[in-house]
Amino acid sequence: MTAKTVRAKLGGGEAVFGVFTPGSSMAQAEILARAGFDFLILDAEHGTVGPEQVAALAMACEAHGCAPLVRVPSLDRRAIGKPLDFGAVGIVAPMINSRANGEALLTAALYPPHGSRGLAMTRNLGFGMGQGDVAARINAANEAVLTIAQIETREAIANLDEIMSLSRIDVIFVGPADLSSSLGIPLQFTHPDFLGAMMQVATKAREHGKHLGVLVNEPEQIKRLYPLGFRLFAGYLNMMLAKMARRFVVECGEAAGGTAE
Repeated sequence: MTAKTVRAKLGGGEAVFGVFTPGSSMAQAEILARAGFDFLILDAEHGTVGPEQVAALAMACEAHGCAPLVRVPSLDRRAIGKPLDFGAVGIVAPMINSRANGEALLTAALYPPHGSRGLAMTRNLGFGMGQGDVAARINAANEAVLTIAQIETREAIANLDEIMSLSRIDVIFVGPADLSSSLGIPLQFTHPDFLGAMMQVATKAREHGKHLGVLVNEPEQIKRLYPLGFRLFAGYLNMMLAKMARRFVVECGEAAGGTAE
């Protein structure tokens, strides 16, 4: 799956599912891609993924029809440009709090004339080999890259209109933990202030025609979020593994006639 395919599914109203992965294991990425996720978000913000690992991880994804995205640690143009050079097909940018932040994302992710991304004959452009006009390939790259803006603060909620006015931002993605923390109610996802902020995001996204994404801890959450317009859902691998591991330990203890500690 490519960024174009993800965008097409979202455009058709379909849900897409992925996972944040903080590790740099190619085998792990391949397992996740084989599992059927639409996309993987290689986490360079809270994980150990560096530019030097992106190419191999991207190849593991691509081999099984899974779109490799990268969550970058900052809006630095090199932090955004390098993963795209090495094969990422989209960028997840944290802490987009203003129009200026959104513009910084787009400027770094797009080649001129739409941005200022540096041009080199890197993996994303076939290392300069193959047929086709270079200008056409650059234009195609600009059209293809998936741009995802994370909404994670009280400031971002106040600036939703100006952020969503940027037509080239594809997906507005809510980071629930940081958003709840910024609202002064950390991890209180049923608090009226948090629910109100989520409704604001959903309402503004409908007004601006933006796709909506969110981090989920349990599939059950999707039943509540889907009616609000959310279509891009991502879990976090470490949390998924922790829950599965604990469940396995408990079930092993029960099967052996006892209770696991």
